[in-house]
Amino acid sequence: MVVEFVLFFGGIGLIMSFAVPKAPTVQKAFLWTLGVYLILFAAVGGMALFASPETLDAQMNGLASQVIQKNMEFYTESGMLTEAQLHSMELTMKETASLAIRVLPALIVLIASFVVFGNLVYLKEYMAVRGYWGGQRDLTRWSAPEALIWPVIGSGVIVALGRPEWLFRFGLNLLIVFLVPFLFHGLAIASFYLKKFRVPRWLRTLIYVLSFVQLWFVVFLFLGLFDMWLDFRRLKKQDQAPASQNDA
Repeated sequence: MVVEFVLFFGGIGLIMSFAVPKAPTVQKAFLWTLGVYLILFAAVGGMALFASPETLDAQMNGLASQVIQKNMEFYTESGMLTEAQLHSMELTMKETASLAIRVLPALIVLIASFVVFGNLVYLKEYMAVRGYWGGQRDLTRWSAPEALIWPVIGSGVIVALGRPEWLFRFGLNLLIVFLVPFLFHGLAIASFYLKKFRVPRWLRTLIYVLSFVQLWFVVFLFLGLFDMWLDFRRLKKQDQAPASQNDA
C-alpha cells in the first residue's frame, strides 16, 4: 500500500512540476496535469491487469472481502455490537464495497482531481506573484462550462435506465466524472462568500474539511449545478454592466 500511495501522489507531483509552469492559465494547468496523469495511470494499470490472471473486479472483490472480514472480526471480538447489529454492518459494508468497485474509474478521477486542485489552490499565490497564469490568483469567480450540463443529463438518463449492467456502470462513472467540475464550481461559490464576509482562513479550511467528512459537499454540488440559472455570485450582472455602458 505504501508503494501505491507514493506512486499515486508522487506521480501527480512530478507531472505538476512540468505542467504548472508552462500552462497559460490555472484551468489548463489543472487539465494538463490531470489528463497526463490519468493517461499514464491507465497505461500502467492496463499493463498490470494484462499481466494478472485475475480481472479487476476479482482483484477488488478479493481485497474488499479481506477488509470486511478483518473489520467483522474486530467488532465481533470487541463485543460492542449485538449479533443483529453485526449482521446489518456486514451488509452495509458489502453494499458500499460493491458500489465503490462499480465506480472505481470515477473514484480514481475524483481523487486525482482533488489532489491536483488542492495543490493548485496552494500554489496560486506563489504562481501569480511570479507572473504565471496571467497573474490569476482569485479562483472564487471560476465557473464550470455550462455545456457540461448536457453530459450530466445524458449520463443521468443512462443511470435511470438501469439496464444492462455494463451500461449502468458506464453511465454512473460518467455521471460522477462530469459532476466533478460542478463540485469545484460550488466550492468556488462558497469560497466567494466566505471571503466576502472575511471568514478567517483557518475557519474556512475547517468548514471545507467538515463538509466532506459529513457529506455536506452535496450542497456545494447543487450550488454549482444551479448557479448557471440562479447566478448566486451575481457575476453575470457585473459582466453585463460594462457591456451596456459601452453600448451607450
